[in-house]
Amino acid sequence: MEPPGAGAGTGTPSGQPSTGVEALGQPAVNAASGSAAPSTTPKPSGKAATTGPASSPTPRFTGPITVSAALVKTRVSYTGACPPPGQTPILLYADITVNGPAEVTWYWHKDPAWDTGAPDTFKMTFTGAGTKRTSAFYGGWQENASISYWVELVVSAPKQLTSERVTWTTTCT
Repeated sequence: MEPPGAGAGTGTPSGQPSTGVEALGQPAVNAASGSAAPSTTPKPSGKAATTGPASSPTPRFTGPITVSAALVKTRVSYTGACPPPGQTPILLYADITVNGPAEVTWYWHKDPAWDTGAPDTFKMTFTGAGTKRTSAFYGGWQENASISYWVELVVSAPKQLTSERVTWTTTCT
């Protein structure tokens, strides 16, 4: 459909002869040759006029999300007096990395021989690519005993991932 007042296919309003001036959104026509001349008049964009510098749209992530995790083994063995300092003989973290915005759900999967309850689940929100550190996992101890057990980090969303299993021994003297 042509804009109101436009001539049928002539490129000029209401079929009037060309003056070399273009109608809004139509190419200018060279009066001598009848061919369209290059336009120097801006075309309407359908957007509201703004003042000030043009703003660019925020880039939108379009690729598949990737997730990786690296264990940070701060302390994986203990031999000494119990209770241990801070009552935390074993200390692990994990650094979770994503390549774009994501909400990552994760938990510490513990040796069921020692920890039989359901694991606490945690979430991290990433607004873009980056790395965040999990809360710590503190291993246990038993008075006048030596115990050994394991833990691994499990990411359950947006992609499933299980870290290496870390086994340690705590010996209370």
